[in-house]
Amino acid sequence: MGQRKYPVTPQDRMNYILGLYSANQQINAVLYFSKGISMKILEQSVRITLQLQPVLNSRFVESDIPYWKEHTSSTKSTTCFFAEGNDQELEMMAIDFIKEPENHIQGPMVQTKLLQGTTTNMLIVKLSHLCSDGAGVKEYINLLGAIYTQLSLGQSKDQIIKGFCARNEGFRDQSPVFKYAGIPDVKSAYRPSQAQQATLNDVIMTAYFQSLSHFTVYAEPRTAEKMIGLTIDLRRYLPNHTTGAICNLSGMEMPVIKMEDNEII
Repeated sequence: MGQRKYPVTPQDRMNYILGLYSANQQINAVLYFSKGISMKILEQSVRITLQLQPVLNSRFVESDIPYWKEHTSSTKSTTCFFAEGNDQELEMMAIDFIKEPENHIQGPMVQTKLLQGTTTNMLIVKLSHLCSDGAGVKEYINLLGAIYTQLSLGQSKDQIIKGFCARNEGFRDQSPVFKYAGIPDVKSAYRPSQAQQATLNDVIMTAYFQSLSHFTVYAEPRTAEKMIGLTIDLRRYLPNHTTGAICNLSGMEMPVIKMEDNEII
């Protein structure tokens, strides 16, 4: 079977671009257990999660229309690791694993490591922000735990996969959110602005400033007007956009916004 491809969502693409320049694209979770964890069952559980969530076993392919490309059996990397130590060593071992550099573009998008101490077990989950946010990491941990439990109770891999596929019709695209929010026609959100010869950006910025107004300070003397502080990098006006030295070179703009009585977010 050839390598399967999956669509990239707008947020995947945004996180990819951010990761190229500055953002750390790794989300970490550390779980503690007082009882022993079976490495064999954990490995099986992780492999099943990759089948149920194939993007986690894919790489990000940069293109005019980027996409996820699933790894074949010959290109799969290790996603589950194991180490032993005494309880006092586990914290540092966990930190070392978290600090290990990962290729968040080539994948895999998730890695786990089980650390077994004398009285404590520690499970570290590393998941790339390229394909998931913090809430998604929580969902992955819940999925991994549910699969581990079912394997421990004697269910087979095929039974587990069949059960999850029957109950869950997942999606990664953000567009269904509008449907669940009761917005059947997304374009209806900006038709009124078009009638007023305003652009979609005008509407977004207006909503943004209205939201900010709830967290701003009142101007003096106290009126219905509020000020919003914006920092402006003055380096943009220099020939090379730099002073050549580390310094503070920012300005502050305080636009005043008057909220009408009938305005709501």
